[in-house]
Amino acid sequence: MPVMFSMLRRWIGRRDDDDERGATSAGSSDNGVEHCDGPVVIPDERRDLLFDDRALAQRYGATLFTAGSCTEGTLTDEERTWLRDWQERVSLRDDSFATLVPRLPVVMPKLMAALRDPEDIDLKRIANLIESDPVLSANVLKVVNSAAMRGTAGDIDSIPHAVTRMGRNSLREVMSAAIVTPLYDFRRDARLNDEALRSIWSQSLQIAANVKAGARLSGMPDRGFVLYLAALFHSAGLMVLLRELKKLQCAQVSSDFVSEFERLARYASTKVASGWAFDEEAVGILEAWAEGKAGVPDVALLSHAIEFGRVHYLCWFGHFEPDFCETYRSTLPDYARGWTCRLE
Repeated sequence: MPVMFSMLRRWIGRRDDDDERGATSAGSSDNGVEHCDGPVVIPDERRDLLFDDRALAQRYGATLFTAGSCTEGTLTDEERTWLRDWQERVSLRDDSFATLVPRLPVVMPKLMAALRDPEDIDLKRIANLIESDPVLSANVLKVVNSAAMRGTAGDIDSIPHAVTRMGRNSLREVMSAAIVTPLYDFRRDARLNDEALRSIWSQSLQIAANVKAGARLSGMPDRGFVLYLAALFHSAGLMVLLRELKKLQCAQVSSDFVSEFERLARYASTKVASGWAFDEEAVGILEAWAEGKAGVPDVALLSHAIEFGRVHYLCWFGHFEPDFCETYRSTLPDYARGWTCRLE
């Protein structure tokens, strides 16, 4: 990943190529966005959120902090030092960052080997392997009972039931989501918004489900699982860095810090996925997303799904008017027409 490391050292202060991003979303005009049946009129105060990824990321990042804990302003010396220290740690090719990430369950290599061939899966053996690890079992049940996975079906109360219900095709997704779950469980400091942080896990599951559906609708069903993995991990680095905010002593953080923090978190997500030896293609997609390469079809799809999820979140918690989520969806390619968001 040499490209990622060289880009990481230059990202502070760098602006994304907004023209490229806008071109991948939809064609624009003075009054709105050309999409499907005609132009959609976008209020001026919302246009920056549709065509500037960093504006949306900054708005989203600010909501992770409690009222009064995030203020308008430029980086302080303490914030700049914290960012530089973590930027260097993320870019190092050693295990120092890996020590902050929960270890994979011991049983995972056997599970992933058993799931490698979808046509030859022993569901009873899979259930036994999962049940051999109590923590993994609990996380699997949490995943299969989430809004993104469960749908309208009733609760699943046992591992054999879960394995049978999810079937061969979904088991890899369930297991991948289950091992990510511990990243979202940590003691927060008083500056962080508990309600917002609790929603990140369900957001990630829903974004992963949406990106897989988008791959199918865009004629790339063979890319569904690798995109699912990338979406699942897109907030992993964010959660790791949020744990480390306790080392930042200031009572408030600046808006510039929030923007740079979110940017750094993208590279940290790539580091987590790479450290866990996840699919190399998924790691590559995450890396390209961190670098803002939205002109690549896979990355454009992932970016749109993440942004749609964040817009929905902002509407859900009352930061935007309720219908703005549908306005944003109307600017996206047709692969987004069936996307949903359910926060828990």
